[in-house]
Amino acid sequence: MHLVINWSIITLTIVNIGFADDRVSACPGIPLESCECFHLLYERQLEILNMTDIIARNWAINLWYQDISHSFQKLFRTAPDSTPGFPAIGPWTSLASWSSHAVGFSIRQQSIPELWTYVIRKLPQWMQNVLDRIPFKVVELLFKDILQHTAIALGDGNRLIFNDIAQPYSRYGMEFCAETTKPDDARLADFIQKNVCADGECPLAKAFWALFKAHFGRDGSLTYTERDQLILIQSMYAGLAEQTHVDPYINASLPGYTLAWCRFWPSKNASECPELVNSIATKLMVHIIVGSHRILAEQNIPSGTHNGSDFSPYLTKLTLPEARDVMLKMLNSTTLQLDHTAASDWNSLAQRVRFVAPLFWVFQDHEEMNCYIYTAEQELLIRTNQAHKMDQDSWYRLCDKDCCAANGRWDGSHK
Repeated sequence: MHLVINWSIITLTIVNIGFADDRVSACPGIPLESCECFHLLYERQLEILNMTDIIARNWAINLWYQDISHSFQKLFRTAPDSTPGFPAIGPWTSLASWSSHAVGFSIRQQSIPELWTYVIRKLPQWMQNVLDRIPFKVVELLFKDILQHTAIALGDGNRLIFNDIAQPYSRYGMEFCAETTKPDDARLADFIQKNVCADGECPLAKAFWALFKAHFGRDGSLTYTERDQLILIQSMYAGLAEQTHVDPYINASLPGYTLAWCRFWPSKNASECPELVNSIATKLMVHIIVGSHRILAEQNIPSGTHNGSDFSPYLTKLTLPEARDVMLKMLNSTTLQLDHTAASDWNSLAQRVRFVAPLFWVFQDHEEMNCYIYTAEQELLIRTNQAHKMDQDSWYRLCDKDCCAANGRWDGSHK
């Protein structure tokens, strides 16, 4: 039996209150951790996968990630209102919403103007003097061909991850939503074989083993620190699977279109030209926003974001051997630190993983993880498949600086 939501009534209700602070969840009137809600999320996921408009689909994907993150936090009892005094903890989908949101800027061919200043500040002074005088609209025109090609490649990659990595999460929710005690391990092994990978050895399979342990450690058999670290292990393995799956699409998103421009390169060393231009294009496009934090890929993951500390008290020391070992491997380092986590070449899988793994380490239990990406009005348009009604100018009103101040933060409610 499936529930049918009358979105027209909900739409009318919200229109009448003027899109105030009231929001409607993906499962209005239904507990977010319920089996009914996970079924609705799965059905919505299939609907989104069939969308052909890559911009509207990206908006819907971002919101869906946020929705299922809320459901998992309620299911695992790690939501903001689940355990007072402890931070909320979200799985891979929590940060996937923010990374997909950042990808959306490139899908919409909407580079962020102030990044141009950052891009040119490391160039030779004579280049800075020339480029600083170029209006940003002209910059966008110069990169139009690259941005158009990138939009298609990244749109395809965005959908691929939503299908290959995110779909097992909704299936997991449906499979284990009703369990109050830990099922036999054989049941998860069977789930993984059917829904993740046949041999049960892929990175995403390892992610679900960690998720399973964290999920059923909610009975008190695990400390909060152990659960936080298990969820971190889950996110790192899922992040590795994500970056591995999307690798061909990233490599295809910045091809050598710029070679023709290099005929006008002033230096005799023409090989510098494609490297420089592709580097500029990457800097313009590769960044992630988490709440009020904008992190550029070529910068180290920021320190001191937890009230002056690098991590929450529950992740300051990775005491679980697997958490420590996986993090060291992904950092390709012998020490656990945030130095050398930047990714100057986004086409490199190793560099992307080096950036993504500590991103989860810092932000999976950060209070700003649960800030809303969209306004209540934007959410409603997306949920009712009316995102096309957002005119082009409204794209620039999507938060690109401080989403927490702009849109508020989820408090764990069932709305």
